[in-house]
Amino acid sequence: MKPIRLVISSFGPYAKETVIDFSAFDGSGIFLITGDTGSGKTTIFDAITYALYGVASGSIREAKTLASDFAAPDTVPFVELMFLHRKETYTIRRTPAYTVQGTEKKATASLVLPTGTEISGPKHVGEEVLLLLGLDSQQFRQVAMLAQNDFEKFLFSTSKDRADILRKLFATERFEEFQNRIAAQARAAKQETETIRQSCADRADRFIAVSNTPFADLLAEVRGSPDGFFRLSDLSAAAAAQLRDDRTHASVLKGDCQSARNRAAEIGASIENAKQINADLDRLVETKAIAQQLREQEGEMAQLGKKLEMSQRVREIVPYAERADSAAERLSAARNGLEEAKARLAAAQEKAEAAAAELSKIQRDNLSLPLMQEEIGKLKGFITQFTEYETVKGQQLRGGSELERIEKDLAERKADLKRMNVQRDRLMNRLSELGSVPEKLAEAKHREAKTTARLTSLTALARELQTHQKTVKECSFKEIAYTRAADAYEETRDIVAKKERAFFDGQAGIMAKSLHAGSPCPVCGSTLHPRPANLPAGIPTEAELNAAKTELAAKENARSKAASECSGARSMLRAGEQHLLTAAELLFTLPQRSDWARILDGLIREEVQTSEEQLKLITAEIAGLQNLLTEKSSLDAELHQMHDSFPRREEELAELAETAANIKQRAEYAKARAETLKGQLLPGYVSAAELNEDIRKRESEMSLRRTRETDLIKTFEQIKSARYDAASACTAAEEIFADAEHAKNTSEEAFNTALLTRGLTRDGYRSALMSDADVLAAQEKLKRYRELRSSTNGQIVLLQKKTEGCTAIDIPALTAKFAEEERRYAALQEEEKDLGYRIMQNSAALSEISGFLEKYAAVSARYTELSDLSRAANGDAAGSGVRMKFEEYVQSAYLGRILEKANIRLHAMTDGRFRIVQRSAATDQRRKEGLEMDVIDFYTGKQRPTSTLSGGESFKAALSLALGLSDVIMETSGGIELDALFIDEGFGSLDSVSLDQAIETLATLAAPRTGSRLIGIISHVEDLRQRIEKKIVVVKNPDGSTAKVVV
Repeated sequence: MKPIRLVISSFGPYAKETVIDFSAFDGSGIFLITGDTGSGKTTIFDAITYALYGVASGSIREAKTLASDFAAPDTVPFVELMFLHRKETYTIRRTPAYTVQGTEKKATASLVLPTGTEISGPKHVGEEVLLLLGLDSQQFRQVAMLAQNDFEKFLFSTSKDRADILRKLFATERFEEFQNRIAAQARAAKQETETIRQSCADRADRFIAVSNTPFADLLAEVRGSPDGFFRLSDLSAAAAAQLRDDRTHASVLKGDCQSARNRAAEIGASIENAKQINADLDRLVETKAIAQQLREQEGEMAQLGKKLEMSQRVREIVPYAERADSAAERLSAARNGLEEAKARLAAAQEKAEAAAAELSKIQRDNLSLPLMQEEIGKLKGFITQFTEYETVKGQQLRGGSELERIEKDLAERKADLKRMNVQRDRLMNRLSELGSVPEKLAEAKHREAKTTARLTSLTALARELQTHQKTVKECSFKEIAYTRAADAYEETRDIVAKKERAFFDGQAGIMAKSLHAGSPCPVCGSTLHPRPANLPAGIPTEAELNAAKTELAAKENARSKAASECSGARSMLRAGEQHLLTAAELLFTLPQRSDWARILDGLIREEVQTSEEQLKLITAEIAGLQNLLTEKSSLDAELHQMHDSFPRREEELAELAETAANIKQRAEYAKARAETLKGQLLPGYVSAAELNEDIRKRESEMSLRRTRETDLIKTFEQIKSARYDAASACTAAEEIFADAEHAKNTSEEAFNTALLTRGLTRDGYRSALMSDADVLAAQEKLKRYRELRSSTNGQIVLLQKKTEGCTAIDIPALTAKFAEEERRYAALQEEEKDLGYRIMQNSAALSEISGFLEKYAAVSARYTELSDLSRAANGDAAGSGVRMKFEEYVQSAYLGRILEKANIRLHAMTDGRFRIVQRSAATDQRRKEGLEMDVIDFYTGKQRPTSTLSGGESFKAALSLALGLSDVIMETSGGIELDALFIDEGFGSLDSVSLDQAIETLATLAAPRTGSRLIGIISHVEDLRQRIEKKIVVVKNPDGSTAKVVV
């Protein structure tokens, strides 16, 4: 890439459109960019970088801050670059983001290809430039711009800092990642071997040995020895022998348990039968006692029957008694009604007298109402005078208030102008303070991305740990299922074996059953059969035997399936555990312990909490910095608005002053008129409102008095009507009372007659009379008594037949015998349970140890291989001549290539005096000490550190390194072509001869026969102005900088 023409407008210090024609330099050679400090010399390279990549060359510049502060607000900033690449011409144009009248305009970009095709949009143009040049913006700045601070940094930096620079330029972090990954895999493999050994130890701890057996002695030795792992084969053999013995004993123990259980069941049945007999005898005694109680109640029940019969007789007189009671109630009600009617009549008479007196009084008082009406008419004549006075007085007060408000507004506006001047100074100071915000924001965003990435990794690792923990539980469930399936298979196998033996043992008896005297035996051929075999009981049939074998096959399939699933679960668990440990090693260093998963869970939780807290702080910091950037834009707009508002505010002040004078004149006129009207007002009143209120009160009083008189007349008429109604009601109540009294006497006479005819008194009638509920209760009681007596007699007969010849049985003795059998059965069952548990534990442990031993051989071999590779990659290989990490080795190779290129230039600039070399150890020349550099001084023949070089010598060495670094970057970037180079400052430390040598070296780079490069030197050194004819001269002016090409 070689620039041909650069156009800058409203960019950096360049306010006006500035054209820099690089074609005037004939496409190659050295040219000087010169000018005052701060005039914009480096901005030319910034403009080229921005045109290509949309970013400036310096790390502290942001693209949206590149628009010129010197240009008019409506000027559109842009950069246009025409450049030559691989003998074809391209034109690229970009505009940075800028603000016009408070509206933010977005950045734009376009690229015209040699074919005439135009590509638009910052993203698409950026992708095309990257594809075209083969360099990103950072690599371009490193290769095309050699700044004094940057290339001297590489010369004098420490080995660690130099490694960071090389890692950034050549992306050697992938080699470090390889080192770490191999080391992590080796650690994981080692951890896996330790885990297997620990797992074997854990499984060996699960073995349950019978005391004083060879297996118990060997198990104690293995558990107590640090080398016990290597005796696991012998321990497994001993465990298998004990397992066989235990299974044989378990079969015998199972039969004993069944026998004990049967005996206990028989005794239990005897106890239940004895309880039934004793219960029947007890019920017979109880039933006889109930029958005796019923006989004792026989007289009471007879008396209750007679009472029911008498109650039926007296129920004929009930209607006469009810009519007499009803008549008495009506007479009482009539007497109460008469008394109430008399009381209402007396109250009505009293109210009528009081109403007549009150009506007479109000009619006398209302004779003065016409005089009051005449006074009200006179008062209404003065309302107009009060209204006019109050209107003029209101005008006076409003004028004074308005005048006060405007004078206050005038004072505030004057104060605002003063504050605006102070605010303008404050804004300018604040804008100066905000200059470092973009750099801080970029650094905070970098930390945010880094923290977010780590938090994402931790979250993924936490999910993987949860999956692992779930797999552990599933594997445990599979192991339990396998143990149960294996036990079921063993039990069924024993049953089939017994049935098979019984089947074949019974064949001789079956055959003997078919023998007859004189017929030959199918086995021996004899016709005499003195002792034929007996046929034992309970022989299984062939069908039963086949069914048992089918069940055994099914149990075998179930056991095989459970074993397969258990093995698969263990394999999945081991694979997941290996993957989880490998992932965890990238983030943490885990201890080699069996509870590593719990430790990892705690580490993840702690680290997630820490990262989230850090992310919150960083996010808050970014938000604050973004607010500061927003504040800067707002302050810029506010400052422009202040400049525009000063003339308008001064004009508003003059208008307010004139308005205040007019209002003051009108207020004084209103004050004089108000004084004149005040003398004409009616004495005793201060306002029309007070006068109106007095009139309203007088009229309200007149209305109330008239309404009161009307209401009293209506009330008096109502009271008279109520008095008449009360007198009528009293007469009616007297008639009702007389009728009720007559009816009572008649019904009483009829009731007494009915009692006499039946020979009863009133007290006898009441004692014999029973309510319907009492009658029903008595009838029900008699019925229950008779039924209970009948059923009791029947039960006695039945129980006597059932218990005939029976006596009470001693149940506690039977219960004690039953408890003894139960204890024996429980002891045998407990022994069987313990033995079954021991078989299950030992079987599972033996199976798992066998699997672990097989796995250990494979994992151990893999660990040996990974360990050797990790030591080699991380510089720890024993017997190696060069103990260097893989990334250091690669970086050392890159540094060797850089020094090879650099020494060609340094040889020319120092007349062959100096050569830069990598520092080597004194004891072994093959072992390099990191990336440290020395310089060989051929004048003295000694090798010494680069820090001993003088200022001019340091510049030559640093420049040579920078050029060498540029060459190597271009070589490693796919053979890119970059035919332009800029060097920023640094020549001031050279003497005349050194300056000539440096320029001669650069001229060699620029010569058509060696490279045909275009090399620009940015400097204000006077000697360079005299030595270099081709120049770009930058001039700083108050309204912005300008640049022109001089050849």
